[in-house]
Amino acid sequence: MAQRGGAHAFKPGQSGNPKGRPKGAQNKDSLEVKAFCRSILDAPEYRESIRRRMFSGKIAPAIEQHVWNMGYGKPKETVEHTGIPASFTLRLVDGAQA
Repeated sequence: MAQRGGAHAFKPGQSGNPKGRPKGAQNKDSLEVKAFCRSILDAPEYRESIRRRMFSGKIAPAIEQHVWNMGYGKPKETVEHTGIPASFTLRLVDGAQA
């Protein structure tokens, strides 16, 4: 069994990969899923299908929302707190990027 504290042991509080992945960087699989979802969402046939299902009431909102979130990102939701501690203002901000 290997001994702890050898020549290559990390010092307390030191990461094994100090530079790591840059903040906000996405892995290859995430980028492929996003591109795939966008290709579906941007297809004229799909948009026509959405329009027909919306008018007939046969659309699955949760699935539709998930595809849009994967393709274009979830809208940013922020909470602003002003005034009396027991009150708050909720403001939804559309953060999707086309």
